Amino acid sequence: MEMITSFRIFELIGCFSKLQELNLNFWICKLSADTEASVPATLPSVKTLRLYEIDFSNEIMVSCVIDLICACSNLETLLIKATYEDDVLASASSSSQVDFSRIREMQLRKVVFGSVRGSENEVCLMKSLLDCSPLLEKMDISGKSLEVLGGDHGTLFATKLLKLRRASRVAVINLDFR
Repeated sequence: MEMITSFRIFELIGCFSKLQELNLNFWICKLSADTEASVPATLPSVKTLRLYEIDFSNEIMVSCVIDLICACSNLETLLIKATYEDDVLASASSSSQVDFSRIREMQLRKVVFGSVRGSENEVCLMKSLLDCSPLLEKMDISGKSLEVLGGDHGTLFATKLLKLRRASRVAVINLDFR
């Protein structure tokens, strides 16, 4: 099986200017640091973006996710299913080098995060989306497992989410840590 490079993925996406739904699975995708330059400037027709197997401990991948979100200027629905290359929970004190400030005001109405672990990069992305989405109605967040987001870690994660500023007065955050 021949692997496709991230550059080729973004090159192909750019050919579909009228694309309204985009599903990308990053399961076997190895991204290099030059990926950011290959993301198309805009995907104005994309209303629904589904990203699978996103490794939030991989800063290059998280930066690529932000680029994709920013490229979809009329995005209404976003689904991100997380995964982790290693099965070790990232330290809450780890410092991220990802620039989340690139996310500007968006048209998002619904956001779904699946298999989250409460990492700093996940919380920072959630914070940016809540802060920049005045039309947001709902954000659904499900944990990888009760073992990961149960007990004190889950309580700390939920407390962080409750303190985040929301641009939308009607945005509801649903947490599910089964």
